[in-house]
Amino acid sequence: MAVTTNGVFTVRCGVILLEKFTGPVELAPENVAQELGLNPAQFTSITQSAQDTTAEVATLLAQRFGLSGRTFR
Repeated sequence: MAVTTNGVFTVRCGVILLEKFTGPVELAPENVAQELGLNPAQFTSITQSAQDTTAEVATLLAQRFGLSGRTFR
C-alpha cells in the first residue's frame, strides 16, 4: 500500500518484494527467507509492511535480486 507524505506517495519495501520479485516469478516467501538466512516470520513481516528492513536485510535482498541496497530501504 502506498503511503502519502506531504502529497508524495511512498511505496513500502514489502509491496515491492511481493509485486515485483516474489509474485511474478512465483517464489515462495518462505523459500526466499530460507535462501537469505532469515526467519520466515521476519520476512513475512517485511512483505506485509509490518516491519521495516534493516541495512543488513536490504543488502541481502539486493544481492539476491541483483539490485542496489537502496531499493529495499
